Amino acid sequence: MIRQHIYYASNLLISCSSRHEVLHTELVLDLYEIQDTINDIYLNNRCLNDFMKSQSAMEYLMTYGWAILIIAVVLAAFYYLGIFNTSSKLNTCIGVSGYECTNPVLYSNGALSLNLNEISSSYINVVDVGCSNSTKEPQMYPQKATLGGNQPANLVFYCPLNNQAIGTGFTGTLWIEYTVLGSTEVQTQDVGEVSATVISGVQTNNGLAIDGHNTFENSDTENSIISLSTTQANDLIVVYVGFDPSYQESPIATGVSSVTDTAGLTWQMRSEVTSNDYCSVAYNSIVVSDYQEVWYAISPNPLSNDNIQVNYNGWADDQNLIAFGISGVNVSSPWNSGSVPATAEDTSGTSEYTNAIVTVATAGSLSPKQQTMLLAFVGNDAYCQQNALAEYSCTFGPWTGTSDYNSLGTLPNCGGSWSYDSGAEYKVVTTAQDTQIEMYDPTGRSEYWSMIGDAVNGK
Repeated sequence: MIRQHIYYASNLLISCSSRHEVLHTELVLDLYEIQDTINDIYLNNRCLNDFMKSQSAMEYLMTYGWAILIIAVVLAAFYYLGIFNTSSKLNTCIGVSGYECTNPVLYSNGALSLNLNEISSSYINVVDVGCSNSTKEPQMYPQKATLGGNQPANLVFYCPLNNQAIGTGFTGTLWIEYTVLGSTEVQTQDVGEVSATVISGVQTNNGLAIDGHNTFENSDTENSIISLSTTQANDLIVVYVGFDPSYQESPIATGVSSVTDTAGLTWQMRSEVTSNDYCSVAYNSIVVSDYQEVWYAISPNPLSNDNIQVNYNGWADDQNLIAFGISGVNVSSPWNSGSVPATAEDTSGTSEYTNAIVTVATAGSLSPKQQTMLLAFVGNDAYCQQNALAEYSCTFGPWTGTSDYNSLGTLPNCGGSWSYDSGAEYKVVTTAQDTQIEMYDPTGRSEYWSMIGDAVNGK
């Protein structure tokens, strides 16, 4: 009996042991499955994290990409405009001793507007201004102002930009030609150094303005060439010609036959006047006259060293040429329709006169924005004196205008057989005019003068 119980117990123990091994095996398998599941979850989470990081980076780029692109475009524009160029400086003007210049503004057409002050106790009359990019005296442009008494005047200089881009810097020297109050002697001086950044825009001096001018003297030729440069489009180009005939060549000139230029402009004669030739009334039994003519053209583009050739219908002596441009002109109707051009002359041959007068009357009522430029041209045979050798010499002074007119040049030409003296001036007005324009020869040694008066319409 006891043996049976022992056998039964042994079998039960073996059975339990086998069962335990089975359970242990199943438990181990379950643990492996759990570990595999955990590994799968870990890998999935890692991939999910990587995906989320990529998505965040993409969202960042999408959010800030346009902003970055806009910033890049703005920086490129700044670079193009020269903001980072070290030559682009703040606008400054430093006057030389005795002068003060402030508020310089430089426009893309080369016009430099600033306030200039002569800070000593004396007064000066500015007649021409210029701007150079070197220490050499530049081409001067007419402009009139009185400086002194600590009262600055606004002046417009024209600087040689040479197609400089907007936003770039320019450095140059300012020049003026002036007379001391009470004197007619013209002096030249540099008055300051300017540094300015070029800005977009075109500046002119009060609407109608002189845009470049030049003078030239010649003798005993059949033609003469004068060069002119301007800064603006649609200028009225005017050429004054005054001369007396040549007595050494044949045929003698009695007028201008044509005007041509390298820019190919279309030229027309505006006015003419003649006067007696004091020194040649009986020369070789030929009575001759002196001549003045005004020619003009419209230039659609700025002129650069345009060579303007005046062709005579014979040989001309003592030739005086004055060429200039006028900006702000009504190009469709440049000349006023009043009693212009007007002419006047002296026929008496008085040798001791000191002035010449022409009356100009303009038409139409003008608003402040519709200006008129009055022009006056004078010419005469200068005082001549025959010596014991039957040779002639001439003595005369320069033509000057009244204080409210600007000079375009005075030419005392003694270069040929005899002599011829010319002068020109202008004034901008905003009201209709019926006025006498007067010019003076302070020496009182001019005979047989003649004058031309005219008026130009503004826009």
